[in-house]
Amino acid sequence: MSDTEFKDAYSLAQDVEHFLNTHSNAEVDAFGEYLTIYLHRTLQQKAFRFMLSSIWNWSKKYSVKVFDKRNEETGKACKKITDLFEDKPNLPFI
Repeated sequence: MSDTEFKDAYSLAQDVEHFLNTHSNAEVDAFGEYLTIYLHRTLQQKAFRFMLSSIWNWSKKYSVKVFDKRNEETGKACKKITDLFEDKPNLPFI
């Protein structure tokens, strides 16, 4: 990953962090609904790749005991999801 790509990803992560920190659970759910209903189908593929990457990383951190009580259930749920796959799925981009 280049420095520019890292900076872009870091900036986006901060935007997501701000959204999650300042919006209600209902607004977060509405965002998820928007992604799955109104977002262009090709972009839905990228959005799922983004989410799957997060799930995979939470699972890895849970497996090596890098969590606290606040995100233990997230780690457990992600581990159950990733256990369904032998390897991280290679999602096509069509």
